[in-house]
Amino acid sequence: MATIANGTKNARALGAFNTKADLYCIEISRPDVGPTDVAIDVSYCGMCHSDCHACNGDWGLDFWPIAPGHEISGVVSAVGTDVKRFKVGDKVGVGCMVESCRSCDLCKEGLEQHCPNMIQTYGSQFPAGRGENFKGAEGHHTNGGYSTAITVNEHFVFPIPEGMDMKYAGVLLCAGITTFSPLNRHILQKGGGKGKTVAIVGFGGLGQMAVKLAQAMEVDSVTILSRSDKKR
Repeated sequence: MATIANGTKNARALGAFNTKADLYCIEISRPDVGPTDVAIDVSYCGMCHSDCHACNGDWGLDFWPIAPGHEISGVVSAVGTDVKRFKVGDKVGVGCMVESCRSCDLCKEGLEQHCPNMIQTYGSQFPAGRGENFKGAEGHHTNGGYSTAITVNEHFVFPIPEGMDMKYAGVLLCAGITTFSPLNRHILQKGGGKGKTVAIVGFGGLGQMAVKLAQAMEVDSVTILSRSDKKR
């Protein structure tokens, strides 16, 4: 999410200062809401292995300090004047991206994750031209959900259904969508699960999510492929 480079410190975060990837408490500055933005008090943020890759140098990021985290759930604390989908007090989630150009063919098709100018929740340089409230964030790297507060355009914010425990919601915006997408493409969009068998390679965090989703899609059977039977 956008971070004001030299603004008033209004949020606390856990950030890495080098590729040792040790996390320390830091203070950062989040933008005020613009007309189409949503401010969120973060309640939970899942831990993705991407957070490790980003902080330990595996991905070649060179933004320090950096606060990772892109499996976020929280409560809306403020909304812009033109926001229609959310109100203060709503339970919401934010996933792996917080901006895109929204004008290319990919964005128009709802495939913002493939946009050449997609901005990740952490570790991307925030672009220019996103509103006066983001001026101080232009060219500065985004910082993620290991923080107390975020400000995001409503286009990249998702409602959390009533009755869903917020501590489980954030992971659906990374591991959940990663495994749902192919299952949706090959099962739900092709007549449903009846008569189909699903094979899942690996039974880690994503593998367990895939098993649950496949079962919910009522496939006939699920086969897990692993290097050993230790997890049987």
